[in-house]
Amino acid sequence: MKKSLLFICLLALTVGLLGCSSQPQPQAPASTPQVSVTPPSSEAKTVLPADLEQTEFSFSSGVGGWRTQLTLHADGTFTGDYTDYDSNETYLSEFSGKFVDIREIDENTYRLTLDTLTYQKQPDTEWEEDGIRYIAAEANGISGGKTFTLCLPGTPLALLPDELTDWYRGNGDTLDCYALYESDLPAYFFAW
Repeated sequence: MKKSLLFICLLALTVGLLGCSSQPQPQAPASTPQVSVTPPSSEAKTVLPADLEQTEFSFSSGVGGWRTQLTLHADGTFTGDYTDYDSNETYLSEFSGKFVDIREIDENTYRLTLDTLTYQKQPDTEWEEDGIRYIAAEANGISGGKTFTLCLPGTPLALLPDELTDWYRGNGDTLDCYALYESDLPAYFFAW
């Protein structure tokens, strides 16, 4: 009888302790849910906005005969050419390259790092055709650059460096085109 009474007391104590727990015991989910995490905007991305695909940018002073054209792709690759016409000399450059470490800074701005820049002809190579001397040149506005900033249409001009807005030929308080710049060169490309 003592054993039965002891057993009943232990059983009642156990049931009482389990029943008085203030926190319900969690139940294991039937399956583990998949969680999708969007990286913060400062994380490196692999592509630029899709509508940027094959956008052609131009950098020129509007004075003189030089200009650099650049066709940028959403994956960061680009092709381009530079020309500078003087009386009997023409400086030329055909180039391609890739921007990496593409980072969305905010809804209007991306930061790109120049990774590769290759030339069809080695700079300073000279040749003559039809009485005109040609000299292979570096890509003006790209060569020597490292960190470029891409601004989307709609970017408030007040947020942009003064040097960039000095080269901008649009109207209004916001960009009406894409702008790509490297402040240290300085170089200011626009996709008109």
